[in-house]
Amino acid sequence: MRTAANLQATGIETIVVRPRGDSEGRRTVHPLSVDMMDGTTTANLFGASIELFGAVATFNSDDIRRIVEDADLEALVITLNGEFKCNLDDTRL
Repeated sequence: MRTAANLQATGIETIVVRPRGDSEGRRTVHPLSVDMMDGTTTANLFGASIELFGAVATFNSDDIRRIVEDADLEALVITLNGEFKCNLDDTRL
């Protein structure tokens, strides 16, 4: 239940990966699991503080290998406020 509460607090709906530029989502891979890390509170010199959460998505490695054989990988974090993308170079993977 704690993971679900933390996931809801971040606004994350899901995390997926796909070949970079696959806007139609034909080869989108969904995670096997999404786990939330416990929140950490941090503060700045002015006394303002914020609670930060992290998400760890676990994917099937064979699905990822099939994508990076011929394309860069694009990770999408889909939240209540929109999509956030991270592009990963296939040669580094």
